[in-house]
Amino acid sequence: MNKLKLRLAACAVMLLASVGAHAASVILGYCEGALGTTGYSKTGKGTISAAFLLSKEMLAEYDGATITAVRIGLMTTDGISQLRGWVKYGLEEAVLDSVAVDAPAEGWNEGRLSTGITIDASRDIYVGYSFYQEKSVKCISVAGPDRSDGYFVAKNGSWQNRSKDAEGTLCAEIVVEGPNIPAKDLRLLSVEPIGTNVVAPGETISVRCIAQNAAQESIKGFKYTYQLADGEPTTVSINRTLDYRDRDTLVVEVPTEGWGAVVGREFTVSATTDGDQQTDNNTLALRLSTYTESYQRKVLLEEFTTENCPNCPRAIETIATVLANGYEDKTVAVAHHSGYKYDWLTTDADETLEWFYGEPEDGTFAPAGMFDRTQNDLFRAKVPVFSIAYPDTYQPMLDVALSVPTFVTVEPHAAYDEVTRQLRVSVDTKKMDVMDEICPASRIALYLIEDSILAKSQAGYSSTTFRHSHVFRQSLSDVYGDLIAWSGNSATIDFTATLPSDWDASQVKVVAFVCEYDSTNRNACRVFNSEQLSLSDVVAGIETTSSHRTAKSVSLYDLSGRKVDADSFRGIAIRRTVLSDGTVSTEKTLIGR
Repeated sequence: MNKLKLRLAACAVMLLASVGAHAASVILGYCEGALGTTGYSKTGKGTISAAFLLSKEMLAEYDGATITAVRIGLMTTDGISQLRGWVKYGLEEAVLDSVAVDAPAEGWNEGRLSTGITIDASRDIYVGYSFYQEKSVKCISVAGPDRSDGYFVAKNGSWQNRSKDAEGTLCAEIVVEGPNIPAKDLRLLSVEPIGTNVVAPGETISVRCIAQNAAQESIKGFKYTYQLADGEPTTVSINRTLDYRDRDTLVVEVPTEGWGAVVGREFTVSATTDGDQQTDNNTLALRLSTYTESYQRKVLLEEFTTENCPNCPRAIETIATVLANGYEDKTVAVAHHSGYKYDWLTTDADETLEWFYGEPEDGTFAPAGMFDRTQNDLFRAKVPVFSIAYPDTYQPMLDVALSVPTFVTVEPHAAYDEVTRQLRVSVDTKKMDVMDEICPASRIALYLIEDSILAKSQAGYSSTTFRHSHVFRQSLSDVYGDLIAWSGNSATIDFTATLPSDWDASQVKVVAFVCEYDSTNRNACRVFNSEQLSLSDVVAGIETTSSHRTAKSVSLYDLSGRKVDADSFRGIAIRRTVLSDGTVSTEKTLIGR
């Protein structure tokens, strides 16, 4: 076996306020003791509350221990009073215990609860704080990883989940004490690929391993041991001291010469130290794969443009110039009328997709674009959205997007009735096994777009003949896609729609793409492949690959995935049909009109 190459990288130390001399203790929270760089607020006079959910999975190893204190991280204290930290089982439920912070300070504030709370690891808890303000104060701090349950905020008791609007989780934590809390604990925090865990044979996979001191006693020296499948283990000794919450990073370069096509080869890493009292968190594994075949990719270009944008016609010329240079059959384009104000073509979905620009305080702009909803360093942005400039910068970005291999296909079929204006779409997809290593929960998205829409008043263009192209009109799936119910390595998904009377059906196209979605991470919503179909190319009468097959079973599910009964259910349901050849077809339908 080729010897694994490695390099070491030190991680910055997180500073931590001290905990009193009690039983062994640990601090729990998702922000990892960090403070944000931007303060968040709730406008107006009143009592403001902020909280996050601490999951029972994270609490599991502390079952029976006692929550003794709450820690609150603040960006400022000017203009706030009556600060109180608390713990609840639910945002609308009673406070289990709380502590008043009489003299709050910028940074971390810690206060012991009046009686303490015994952890019941079968239940989630909410950790938070409340204060009074006369007017808006940007004192709320958010940091660390994004989570869908990481930041709730309320004014006078009316709660909202604002997790998508903030970069990280609420800077609040609990102190847990008890005889079952280890005094010495080295844990392996994460083992993740740098870039991708799927490469062509002969390429190198970089794996980042992060260890952390998870207990109060300092760790003086420790070891990493890593092993590829059944190969020989390699041990690396680290001669450094980790104080509580300090981290260390090891990067391992895994060569893949001679692998061929391999799906899911296991790479295991352990971090150990003498005297570790909690050893079930020392080891993690990552699956590594190589491929020898891939499918042809079409890049999804999403453009942000409006009639209010004077520079957008220039960006349209940039796109047209590049496409005419041999790229037209390699891309699928969708224009969202958002980013710089809104116009008469803007839809709710266009506004929703502004999430890809970043945090609200970062703002939006046009002309802008996304290639496969994927961030790339050439974009000069930390998010998938980039500014569309001129062909000499735009074309290299497109080349990078096209160079990414894809392991899934998408093929839309459609039928359109000109009399009823009813559209039926059937999307066939197939994947290679390695696709599951990249995206275990892939989604299908289906958009309708329209070309040649006469502008009402396009800024930056003096002619009255300007027409908009590939305008987003409607999403027949969730805007971020519907989960695919695979039957082996293939699936067929059906959609129906009635085109509005003011649409020109001859200019309408179906755009289908396979993607992933993570509501907590803008950079984890990649599009893997896309395709489009013009209704002008569709003949009347359903074009389908399943007309010769019969249905073996039909099931209905609500949008949360629970099975429902057609006789009693009312609302939008998902119909799942298993055909005679084993193919599974899913379709959204309205029950109980």
